[in-house]
Amino acid sequence: MDFVQIKTGADDAGRRLDRVLRKLLPDISLGEIYKCLRKGTIKINAKKVPQNYHINENDVLFLASFLLPETLEEKAPRPNRKPEQNLKIDTIFENEHIRIINKPYGISVHKANQKEISLAEIISAEYEEKHKNDSLSFTAGPLHRLDKNTSGIIVFSQSLKGAQWFSQNQSEFTKEYLGIVQGRIESPQYWVDLIDDEPKESGSAYKTVRITSDEKAGKEARTKCIPLEYGSFKGTPIVLCRFCIETGRKHQIRAQSAYHGFPLLGDSAYNKLKPKSAQPERFYLHAFRLIVPANPINMPEITEAPLPDDFRQFLSETCKACN
Repeated sequence: MDFVQIKTGADDAGRRLDRVLRKLLPDISLGEIYKCLRKGTIKINAKKVPQNYHINENDVLFLASFLLPETLEEKAPRPNRKPEQNLKIDTIFENEHIRIINKPYGISVHKANQKEISLAEIISAEYEEKHKNDSLSFTAGPLHRLDKNTSGIIVFSQSLKGAQWFSQNQSEFTKEYLGIVQGRIESPQYWVDLIDDEPKESGSAYKTVRITSDEKAGKEARTKCIPLEYGSFKGTPIVLCRFCIETGRKHQIRAQSAYHGFPLLGDSAYNKLKPKSAQPERFYLHAFRLIVPANPINMPEITEAPLPDDFRQFLSETCKACN
């Protein structure tokens, strides 16, 4: 019987063999995988092992060639899924553990439908192209969320160590945004609210959130809002604000700003103020600064992302610095 041999990497170490095989062989059922382990068509270091075997770095996985897609003939554990895309990815920082991206406006982190290209898909494909022989089970992925129409800093894992450290320490991070709101904020604000999911309308794929008084259903959201520049758009007063979020709820800044009377200008989901004719085609919200504690993955303690060109242009045309 012909076998393909694939060496395991550091990010596979400690993982159960059956769980790694589910990622490696997605078209084969778990029952069939167990059967292959019993029959010896899947082995570790040329020996039969149980399904709950925990992989060690530099183990050699022996897979009967009939089990594998053609792309594994060259030891590529996963098929090349690089999507067709012309998007230029602005990488702010990258090492073996993480990659920090300045996300552009208008692209989803995760795809909402099969026709859409997602940032996660692009970054994962680029990682696989560079590291296709490094791990059987690890896939680069986003470590937090940004809305499709929010730009700025988003962090992707490049190793299991990086993913674990980031996920375990997020409560110690400081995340700051720049956003343009409608109205006139004269002094710094501190908002503490409860947020839960808005009941979705029948047939709608888009989900929003709402401020609630229900302590059982709602999750606490804490946001600091500091006015930076004042201006106007089509006769409507606007303010550039710096938002510092102390929690990471879905649509937190958008929902809280609207609830407190200062919705993001152009935010069609949350801005109910009139006139609608005084709204741009998009809202402006940018994750511009991320501050983290000293860390073992050599991530910069302060990361900043430049504003998109159209955001900067809109500011230059509408706002001026506060006195």
